[in-house]
Amino acid sequence: MKSICLSTLFLCAACASEPPPDAGVRDVTTQDASSEAGADASSSSRDVALDAAPAERCNGLDDDLDGTIDEDCPCTSRAMQSCFPALTFINNCPRGTQLCGADQRWGACDGAILPRPGRAECCPALGPNPPHPVFDDFVSTYRGFAMMPTTAAQVGTFMPRTMMHRLVFGRVVVGNEFVDRTRGGVSAANILAGLAAAKMGAMTNLSISMASVRNTRETMAILDGSGNNGRGYAFGSILYRTAEGGVREAVYLYFGLNRDGDAEGFYHSEVTVEACEPGSIPG
Repeated sequence: MKSICLSTLFLCAACASEPPPDAGVRDVTTQDASSEAGADASSSSRDVALDAAPAERCNGLDDDLDGTIDEDCPCTSRAMQSCFPALTFINNCPRGTQLCGADQRWGACDGAILPRPGRAECCPALGPNPPHPVFDDFVSTYRGFAMMPTTAAQVGTFMPRTMMHRLVFGRVVVGNEFVDRTRGGVSAANILAGLAAAKMGAMTNLSISMASVRNTRETMAILDGSGNNGRGYAFGSILYRTAEGGVREAVYLYFGLNRDGDAEGFYHSEVTVEACEPGSIPG
């Protein structure tokens, strides 16, 4: 009887010392659910912050908080670009310029010119091989030397002209010419050097800027003799764009003589001639 009680007591003690079934076991479901709820709350907070961010403005700041600054702005302040106030560029019409403002958006297209009503282009004279009608007229009229000076004295009174146009003196030089004896007299190189000087004189006297020049045409040096017994000349022509968008032509001529003395003349158009009427500036 006593032994049975002892066994019972040992069993009871063992039962009393066993931990409860759930003791020390982590409740994974509960903890993970709590973590997910916290993450959702954090993500929700970020989404709310992004939804509340203002729209991006062109001000050098990341207004919409997306990590990129001014991504929707079309240009950088004070930048410039060429422009044309039509969907496609129209042949021979001058382009304009646009300036990017402080708001980083392109301003108006200034300076562009459109064709006049009923015309498909502004100035055909500015095609790949534009005509120089006044130049062609002079080259045809003064072909050869029949109408050119034959003495140094005649250079000072020479007045090149056609039926519709005439040239005037840019300057006449005697004694220190491109065809001077000390420079080898009359040669193709010296005549063309004189022509370059005649061109600069024409641009200066007719107020033609280098930036406005659109096309230049010149003849070869035309010689009658060479060295210290010869004469020579060459013509040139400039097509330049006017402020109104038209195109005008100016002709220039160099003549050099070394025969009974040394003399040279630089000539240019008395007035420029309209080669192509201007287009119209969009309103």
